[in-house]
Amino acid sequence: MAAHSSCTIGEGPRRRHAPGIRQAGFTLFELILTVTILGILTAFAVPSYTRLMANQQAKSASTALYMAMVKARSEAIKRNVNITIGANAGGWQSGWTLQDLTNSAGVNIDAETALNGVTVTTNPSGLTSLVYQSSGRISATTYPQIVFTASNWPSAQYCVSADLGGRPYSTNGSSC
Repeated sequence: MAAHSSCTIGEGPRRRHAPGIRQAGFTLFELILTVTILGILTAFAVPSYTRLMANQQAKSASTALYMAMVKARSEAIKRNVNITIGANAGGWQSGWTLQDLTNSAGVNIDAETALNGVTVTTNPSGLTSLVYQSSGRISATTYPQIVFTASNWPSAQYCVSADLGGRPYSTNGSSC
């Protein structure tokens, strides 16, 4: 007769470990549970992240124009000349340039390159430049409004405007 082992039917041989050594690692169930939870959290996080990035693109573009308007107003007063903020060829989303146009060559003071991920609308429609007079006031009869909208999240909008006294301001939303 064959020798009997201590195993019962359906059980394999038991592994024996050295005393005091604990086995480490994850079970397959724990791994699957963890991956499932991470998948669910990611499904909730991605739309929020997309919205955050779109909002930041619109806000960054509007802040850049706001700062250009502050600089143009300051330069107009300091130099005692008119300073123009003009949209680049292709419109405001292609960037803009601050210029002192008092001489025929025109002096570039500052420039902004093309804006990524935003569309730009203006009020009045077709607005391509803002002129700050030497007094710091805007040379216009209406308040100019430039609205930056995130291309992939249309509700992410920021509006930049200036009162006729020349003071620029920026607000969240499609109107100033």
